[in-house]
Parts: sequence; C-alpha cells; structure tokens
Amino acid sequence: MRHTARVIGIGGQAAKPGALTPPVGGRAREANPARVAQLLRLMRRSARLPQRGLARRLGKPQSTIHSCERNDRRVDVVEFVAWARACGHDPVRAVAALLAEEAPSSADELADLPAVPGADGAGQASAS
Repeated sequence: MRHTARVIGIGGQAAKPGALTPPVGGRAREANPARVAQLLRLMRRSARLPQRGLARRLGKPQSTIHSCERNDRRVDVVEFVAWARACGHDPVRAVAALLAEEAPSSADELADLPAVPGADGAGQASAS
C-alpha cells in the first residue's frame, strides 16, 4: 500500500500534486521531476563522483542513485539536501537552479546562481 502526504499550500488549502507551494507574494514553477533528476546527475558529475562513491557517502545502494538520476525514483527534500551537500553544493542554490527559467547545464552555471533571498533566516520573525 502506498502512503501519500497531503501538501498544504498557502491559506491552508491543499496544493496540487507535483506543484511547489509559492512563497507569499511570488510564484513558483511547477515541479518537474525530470529537471530534478537532471540536476541530481549534474551535481554528482560536477563533484567527479561515480554513482558508487555518492551512494557510499549517502549510505544508500548504488541502484538508488541510478534510479533517482533516471527519474525512476523521486527524492524528498531531505534526500535532495543530503545529495547536494554530499556533492559539495549549496542546497539553497540547487533549489534556486530548479526554480530558474533555464536549468543549469554545467557546475559553473549552478555555482553562479544567486541564493534564494531570505534562505539564511535573516530578517524572519521567530515563531514563539
């Protein structure tokens, strides 16, 4: 049996499946699993890691890396962040690459992307 989580969007309404929840006052691109898979592969290759090397760093079998890069298996946010860090990339810039109009085609283009504003938590009120 497959379990699915209900994604709650802005205003407490259910978000469309496969859609990113836009930030307040902005728009987010629709999630494209093929772009995610392409970016995962780009990050690994730019780190000059073979699939087995990345799998070792992540504590996963090589077949999982292969499946994710072929878009046969989706990754969640926690896995995406771990993947980016294992490859030496800033996860915030990696997400910015997904939201960019044109996906980066090289590690240099990925590194040149600006970080998402406010991603460092600066200027945000604490929830107490």
